[in-house]
Amino acid sequence: MNRALVEAGPPGGDPWTIRIVPTEPLGRVARWMHVHAAYGAAFGCFLVMHSGGTPGSNFGWVLAGLGYLVTFTGLIGIVLWAMGPSWLTAREKDLSIEEATAFQASLKRKRDRALEELEPNERNSFRKLISGGAPKPDKARKTLDKLVSSAPDRTAELQDIAALIAQERTVAGELRALRRVRASFMAWKLVHIPAAILLTGLVAVHVLSIWKY
Repeated sequence: MNRALVEAGPPGGDPWTIRIVPTEPLGRVARWMHVHAAYGAAFGCFLVMHSGGTPGSNFGWVLAGLGYLVTFTGLIGIVLWAMGPSWLTAREKDLSIEEATAFQASLKRKRDRALEELEPNERNSFRKLISGGAPKPDKARKTLDKLVSSAPDRTAELQDIAALIAQERTVAGELRALRRVRASFMAWKLVHIPAAILLTGLVAVHVLSIWKY
């Protein structure tokens, strides 16, 4: 996969230049995941053989415990990495998470432009409704009825803005739900990565101590 990189052109030349560069310059993530899974499994086997299953010191138990934690969370990560995208796809309805992100941004821009055309009191009423999070239907209806009663000749315009806000809030809610699903199968990294970094540092200390003493 590639991406377009737009840069300022050279003096006296075109004002802009476009270069196509790879999004993964070191290779596909999927390939690196297979490599990582392979040497991770080898590390787990080496850990068991090296410790004999019963480390002889507190430091050894710390190393073994971290090693088992990294191996276990890595196995969970492999399963979630393989199954997570299909879970997210099953949760997606009319919009994917990327489409929902773009759609929400588009609706928000339209909503902001529409609000700028309103009278200050009308704009403030709608913004108070928005700032309170996802408004309850009865609260939104009361706000709209109050605005319409003060400007009956602009009923259609105000109703359209209210509908736009409701649509934007609906898409925002769906996007939050999709992000929670995606975060749920990425949470293993919060344990796996710090534990792996700590284990690497302690293994380095262990090796240096063996060489020195």
